[in-house]
Amino acid sequence: MSGRRDKLTSLRRFKKTDSRSVGSLSLILISVAFILSAVLIASQLYQLHVVSSDELSAQAARQQHSVRKIDSKRGSILDRNGYPMVSSSYVYRVGMTPSVVSSPKSNIEQEDIADMIINTLDLEGEKADSVRSLITVKDGLSMSEAVMLASERESTAYVQLAAYVPESKAERLKNWLTENRVGGFRFDAEEKRVYNNVDLASSILGMTRAESDGLEGVSGLEASYEDLLSGSTTYIYQKRNNYANQGAVPFSSSIKQEGDSSHTIHTTIDNSVQSILHEELLSIAAATGSINGVSGIVMDVYTGNILAMDQIPSYRADDPTGLPLGVEADIWEELEEDEQAKYRSEHLWTNLNVGASFEPGSTFKAVTLAIALEEGVSGEHVIYNDDPITVQGQTMYCVTGHGHGDETLREAFYRSCNPVFVQVGNEIGIEKYYEYVEKLGFKGKSGIDLYGEVSGIFHTNPMPLDLANLSFGESSTVTPLQLTNFFATIGNGGNMLTPRLVGAYTSQADGVYHEIPVEKGKQIFSDKTSKRVLALLEDVVLMGNKTFGSEGFRLGGKTGTSMDETNEIPTYSFAGVAPIDDPRIATLVVIRDPGITSSSIIATRASNRISARVLNHLGLKQEYTATDLANLKYSVKIPSLAGLTVGEAAAKLSNLGLAPSVPADQFFLDKP
Repeated sequence: MSGRRDKLTSLRRFKKTDSRSVGSLSLILISVAFILSAVLIASQLYQLHVVSSDELSAQAARQQHSVRKIDSKRGSILDRNGYPMVSSSYVYRVGMTPSVVSSPKSNIEQEDIADMIINTLDLEGEKADSVRSLITVKDGLSMSEAVMLASERESTAYVQLAAYVPESKAERLKNWLTENRVGGFRFDAEEKRVYNNVDLASSILGMTRAESDGLEGVSGLEASYEDLLSGSTTYIYQKRNNYANQGAVPFSSSIKQEGDSSHTIHTTIDNSVQSILHEELLSIAAATGSINGVSGIVMDVYTGNILAMDQIPSYRADDPTGLPLGVEADIWEELEEDEQAKYRSEHLWTNLNVGASFEPGSTFKAVTLAIALEEGVSGEHVIYNDDPITVQGQTMYCVTGHGHGDETLREAFYRSCNPVFVQVGNEIGIEKYYEYVEKLGFKGKSGIDLYGEVSGIFHTNPMPLDLANLSFGESSTVTPLQLTNFFATIGNGGNMLTPRLVGAYTSQADGVYHEIPVEKGKQIFSDKTSKRVLALLEDVVLMGNKTFGSEGFRLGGKTGTSMDETNEIPTYSFAGVAPIDDPRIATLVVIRDPGITSSSIIATRASNRISARVLNHLGLKQEYTATDLANLKYSVKIPSLAGLTVGEAAAKLSNLGLAPSVPADQFFLDKP
């Protein structure tokens, strides 16, 4: 019996112990569960309030607030007289969300909204019917038809109503919708540049491309003055109220983050001078068959202002990838895409006046002359012999081949005798000569406010042969702008300025006009030296380079011819200053790759005509000498041009000393 009682006691003791163990385990498990839950909740709270706080706050803000962007309208580009060469306008895509099109105003019915949309956007036919059915509810519909229509409206998230809507129409419609508190419509603006001169000055103005935040300049002034022209976006933050009140809660305050204002830039270009230059370049290109590189510049000698800069070929500023000037459509279409792209890049989109250098030829003799006079190593009446001269094994001859024997520096200059200028260069010396090359900016860039400028190319460690060639403008290159700037320096008394294309800008926000002051410049030559060079430049024109149509003005300049030794293609040029007795402008005409045999005389005639026409435009009047009056009696018999192509006819007239007028839309040289 006692054994049985002991077993029962032992069992009861075990059960109590086991029961206490199970209770402790349960407590532990529950505690762990609570702790894990707390940790999980805490981690989630940490995730929400710390890690994802900014993101969730932004999401909430987007749900509760709307953000309206107002892009700054791109500034205009004006000529110096205020003519709008480039301006901006907007076209719009207009769309709606049918399910939320309504107005809280009792006097505005859905039919009124539909009528306004259809009439303003000139919608017709099925388009008009579709819009009306999505906005209005027809009377007399059965229950099933009404349900179907309502379902269609709800399922139609967004409908584009019209594209390329003019700014005037879009503004009229927006104003009506705002006044009548009509929601559910969206206006997406697309800025568009308007070029008022087609291809005139396109190489200066440049191009833009569409980016997500508006237009961006990629070349020309559009790129150089991108920051001023573009400004930055303004943002308006408002409490959202779906579409009932144009998305904004009535009477709620808004936050406006003002962007920078865009600016209108005032260029130094004179649109009338630009037109004169363009007409003359077209005439030259037609007469010489050069459709791959005729360029010109007109520059104010006292300010560095570029009054005109142009080139042939050119492109339409509003269609830069379109058919190039002077190229027939069927010929263009035969080219592969990469061939078209190469032609555009090398001949159309490169500004030849700043982005391409050339051997200046004898125009550079004016540089040698000015250095020699300034340094006192020679003078107008110093006598030289122009027999062939050999330097480091290379013999140089007078352009005539037979030479002139003994002659003064003055005579050698207007006769353009190479051997004489080799001797003058040697008298100056390599170190001093290249010191002036550096000071005149030929080895660097002019600093003009235009992207794409290149430097001239000169020998790093020049030898005597390099100096000999450079003294008459060969074996080194300069840009047309650099050369024009040198002649402008001579014209203003020896003060070298930085050429520029923009003289002022105006804020579109407050209309404040900011003038960019003309820099002081740096004195390279004395006034006395400059006047002596001007007198010798006039000799060049008087001794056989006078042009019919320029009588009454005292003109001066220097011709230039150079030859590409690789492909034996010539380049002709003439740089001038006018009028010589009171200089106002410097001009340059460069003819690259002429299609027919020609000479620098055609560049001379063009430059002289440009000078005379521009001086007249600037208000200067001719003063005729007896010789001028006699020349005005010049007459020529016009031969028959029947059966000739445009190019052949232009060349024939040019050979008679006349300037053929060839409009851009007729500039197809192989057509009769």
